[in-house]
Amino acid sequence: MDEERDEARARLEQEYLAGSLSAEEYTQRRRELHEQGVRVDGREVERERAFASWGRRAAGLAIDSALLVVLVVVTIPVALAGSSALADLAAALLGFEILVLPFAYQWLMIGACGQTLGKMTVGVRVVRASDGSRFGYLVSLGRVASIWLLSIFTLPLLLAYLWPLWDARNQTLYDKMAGTVVVRTG
Repeated sequence: MDEERDEARARLEQEYLAGSLSAEEYTQRRRELHEQGVRVDGREVERERAFASWGRRAAGLAIDSALLVVLVVVTIPVALAGSSALADLAAALLGFEILVLPFAYQWLMIGACGQTLGKMTVGVRVVRASDGSRFGYLVSLGRVASIWLLSIFTLPLLLAYLWPLWDARNQTLYDKMAGTVVVRTG
């Protein structure tokens, strides 16, 4: 696949240099060749196979959410156990699990390896939209901050989660804000 695309690019360059293509035609055909494939971790992958489907993304989010819910459900009975020091600690932990942990989990996991546990399970990873490479904690923080910003109101967050259903690159609004895409790993 890479060799065929490289040969097509070489032929296109030759046609342009020979003067048989206008600059506009060359640009259009170059764009079409580029859009046939997507670079992921330095290798070119077919467009149809590269981007994670909405279903995979939703399944990964559901797994991550279930893990966080289990932590909260385990903590609630201890927090409601009475007025002991352990109950007070559990109540503080419960607040952390609800308010901070979901964002910290996304930020740290995606910043470290481009995947959360849910994304690992369903075989997807977050990469830079521009070149398919990995990124660090700063871009990951921007992505999580975008989710938080959209979650201030329910409708924008719902729209953000549904956006991949009609987007050519299966990006959410927060992917667009952070310059990322979610790709399949297998």
